[in-house]
This record gives sequence, structure tokens and C-alpha cells, in this order.
Amino acid sequence: MIGTYLDQPWVRAQLGASSQLGPFQSCSPTVGGQFRLAHDKLAPTFFHLTGLLENGVRVLLYAGQYDWICNFIGNRRMVEALEWSGAEGFRKAELEDFVVKGKVAGQAKTHGLLTYVQIAGAGHMVPMDKPAESLYVTSRWLAGKPIATKND
Repeated sequence: MIGTYLDQPWVRAQLGASSQLGPFQSCSPTVGGQFRLAHDKLAPTFFHLTGLLENGVRVLLYAGQYDWICNFIGNRRMVEALEWSGAEGFRKAELEDFVVKGKVAGQAKTHGLLTYVQIAGAGHMVPMDKPAESLYVTSRWLAGKPIATKND
């Protein structure tokens, strides 16, 4: 779907992407190989979340229900295992459904500065898969409002 759109001549022209580059690829093995050659690899970053939280920075972490790369189960376990001053309260907080356009769009929980959200029916590219739900989550979070609320 996204590849078909990005391969249209007018879109490529707007992006400045020459047709000599070949068809759109979401993950280029050539680019990935260059990252590996430069020793640019995955590294644990969860400890940065603790630093952000302890320094008063609000954190929103979301994952798509169908994302097998950054899956919601692993992300939820990671945030619940974080060691920070609000950890106990976060672990005790319950996941609650949130509704967008009259339908349950996922689950969320917040304690203190940390908000965790699972987006139902989304994969790795949550904003592309679920644009209305993504807008709802980010808009409410940026406004300091709860994601899951029984009043909406």
C-alpha cells in the first residue's frame, strides 16, 4: 500500500526521489548492511527512560497490537520492570480501554510521568495503520489529558 503510493511518479518527483533509485523499499538490505558495517546496532535504551522520568520528563510509549518487531507484550514488560521513583504506582495502575469513534481502540495506563498505550489492530507503523487512534492518543497526551477515560 505505502510502496504503491510512494512509487507514483508525481510523489517521487515531490520527494526528489529519482526513478534511477528503483522501486520503494521500506527496509533496504543495502542500507541495513551499511549500518552493520559501521557497527551501528541495536542497544538497550530502557535505562534512558528511567533518567527521563527521574528528571521530570513525561514519557509516552505506545505499541501496536500486531507489531512483531517492537511487540506490545515486551514493551509492557519493559516499562513495568523500570526502576524509578514512580515504578510501584505504575505497576499497580490498571490497563483501561480507550475509545475512538465509538469503538475500543486499545488500552492505556498512566502513573505519574509515564504513559503506556497498546493500539488495537496496529502493526509496527501505528500512525499509518491507525491514524485516528494515533492522533487521539498523541493529542490527549500532549494536552496532559488521560488517554483512557470513562467520561468521553
